[in-house]
Amino acid sequence: MPSKDPQRSASTDGFSRRFQAPGGDRVALALAAPVALLVRARWVILLLLGVYALYAGTFYSFGRFGFYLTLNQGAFLLLSLGFVALYNLSYQDPSRPLSRYRYANHLQVLLDTWLVTVLIHFSGGVASLVWPLYLFVAIEAVYLLKTRREVWVAWCGSALLYGGLLVCEHAGVIRSIRMPFVDPRVTDDVIYLVLSWCWVALLNAAVSAIGFHLMAVSRGETHQLKESEERLFAFLEHAEDLIQMSAPDGRLIYANQAWLRLFGYQRGDLAGLDGVDLVDSEHLPHYRGQFRRVLESGEGSSLETVYRSREGGSINLEGYLSCSFRSGEPAAVWAVYRDVTQRKLADQQLYRMAHYDVLTQLPNRLLFMDRLQQMRAMSIRMEQRMAVLYLDLDRFKPINDTLGHGVGDKLLQEVGQRLARSVRGMDTVARLGGDEFVIALGNLRQIAGAEIVAGKVLKALTEPYLIEGHELRVGTSIGISIYPDDGSELEDLIKKADLALYAAKEQGRGCYRRYADPGSSGS
Repeated sequence: MPSKDPQRSASTDGFSRRFQAPGGDRVALALAAPVALLVRARWVILLLLGVYALYAGTFYSFGRFGFYLTLNQGAFLLLSLGFVALYNLSYQDPSRPLSRYRYANHLQVLLDTWLVTVLIHFSGGVASLVWPLYLFVAIEAVYLLKTRREVWVAWCGSALLYGGLLVCEHAGVIRSIRMPFVDPRVTDDVIYLVLSWCWVALLNAAVSAIGFHLMAVSRGETHQLKESEERLFAFLEHAEDLIQMSAPDGRLIYANQAWLRLFGYQRGDLAGLDGVDLVDSEHLPHYRGQFRRVLESGEGSSLETVYRSREGGSINLEGYLSCSFRSGEPAAVWAVYRDVTQRKLADQQLYRMAHYDVLTQLPNRLLFMDRLQQMRAMSIRMEQRMAVLYLDLDRFKPINDTLGHGVGDKLLQEVGQRLARSVRGMDTVARLGGDEFVIALGNLRQIAGAEIVAGKVLKALTEPYLIEGHELRVGTSIGISIYPDDGSELEDLIKKADLALYAAKEQGRGCYRRYADPGSSGS
C-alpha cells in the first residue's frame, strides 16, 4: 500500500527540491515558496479589485449619481494599480535580484500598505469598504517578516497611514472623495473618524498578534522538519551503502558520496542521467520489471543487478528498492545498494575450485557427476542412450618421473585440451585425478556413436607433444559403458567403464573396449 507518512513525503519533497533546483541553491529555494504564494495571492486580489471596479463603475456611470472620480483621480488610481502589477511581476521570478535584496520582503509589505491606503482614499476614505485589505497586509507581514518587532513596525505603519489619511482628508489637506449613498454628516464627524480608526487599528493588531503566534508555531515545526531533513541528508551522504533516489520516470535525482565515488560521477553529472543508462544490458529487463513493480504495488523489493561505472567496468550490486508517495502518487524510488563484486568473484572462484580441476581447468568428479545426472534425465526424456568413456594415459609415469612434474603437468594440460576438442559442446570431459580422465556422451542414437568418439580420442592423443623442447608420445586405453544397456546407476556406469578400461589394457593398450557382462559372451 502507498505510504501515508507525511514526514517521509516531506523529506522526499525536500530532496527533490534540493537536487532539482539549478545549482542546488538553497537560498533561492527558501525564498521561492513564500514569495511565490504571495505573488499568486496578490494577482487574485488585483483581479477581484479590477472586476469589482469595472462592475461598480458601470453601475455608477449609468445610474443617477454618475461616475464620481475625476479624470486625474482615475488616472492616478490606474497608475497605482499598474505599479503594483509591475512590482508583483518583479517578484514572480525568485532568481531575479529584487527577490534576493535584504529588505525585499519589507518592501513588499510597505508597497502593499501604501496601495491599500490609496484604494481606501479613492473609494471614500473613512466610508470605504476596502479597509479589510489591511488585514491581508497584516497576514502578509507575519508570513514574510521573521521577528515580532518587524511585524509590529508593519502594523504601526498601516495604522499611521490610515490615521494620517483620515486626518488629512478631514483637515482638507487631501481632497476627500465623496461616495454616493454616504451621509457626509456622519463621515465627517470626529468621533466617527476616531472610532473607525480604532476599529481598523485594533482588528489589524489582533490579526498581527494571532498570525505571528501561529506562524511562530508553524516555523518551529518547519525548523524541526528541516533539521531532521538535514540530519537525514548528512547520514545519507556519509553512509557506506550506495544510495540513490530516482523520479518515477527513472531519472536520477540524488546519489550519495559513496555512490558517486564508486561509479566515477560528479554531482552535476546526475542531471539527465537515467537509472537504465547504468544497468548492464543483460540485467536491464529484470531491473525495469522490479522498478515498475515497486511503483505499482508500493511494496519494497530486493534486487540483484549489475551497473556499469563511468569507465565501463562492471559492478555487482545487491540491495533494496522502495517507493515514497505524495498525495497517493509515486514521488520517488529509493535504492540502497551494496557493492558485492569482490564477494561474487570470491564465490565464483570457490565454485570453480570446488567443481573444476585446478591443473587442466576441466570439470572434476563432483561436477562430472552433476552433468552425468542431467544427461541421464535428458536420455530418459528423449528415449536415447548415453555413454561413459574412462581412459588413462600409457607411458605417462616414466615421462613424469624422468622429465619432472612440470613437464608432466603441461602434458596433462595438453591432453585435456585435445580431449575437449574431440567431443561435442554438449558432452563433458573431466579429470578424475592423476592421468585418469572420463568423458560423458549424451544424445546417442546408436552405440556406434560412442565407439566413433573413442576412435577420435585415440587418434588425437597418439599425436606427438612438443613440450619444453621434448617431443613426447603417449597413448591411451579407453573403456566404454552404455546407458541403459549396462545399467542405470551412475556410479555403476563409471565402474563398468573402468572395468572395460582394464580389459582394453589387457588386450594390448592403445585401443578401446566396451563393457561386457562377465556372465555374457558379448565384448
